[in-house]
Amino acid sequence: MDGPAGKQVVRKTARSRAGHTAVLQIPEGKLSDGAHRRRVRVEDESATSEWTEWCDFTVRLSGKS
Repeated sequence: MDGPAGKQVVRKTARSRAGHTAVLQIPEGKLSDGAHRRRVRVEDESATSEWTEWCDFTVRLSGKS
C-alpha cells in the first residue's frame, strides 16, 4: 500500500485456505491523511496471479469534510 508521496507504507501477507476469504486490517497509525493506493495478487502452491490494477482511496483522519 502506497501513501501520499508514493512511498510504500504497508506490505502484508494474508493467508487463507482455499475457498475462504483472506482479510487484511491495517494497524492504526500506519496511514496518514491523504491519497493512498493499493493492489493485490493471489499466490498458491503452484502459481502466482498478476497484480490487480491500483485502487485509489483517500484517508481523512481529521473528521473534516
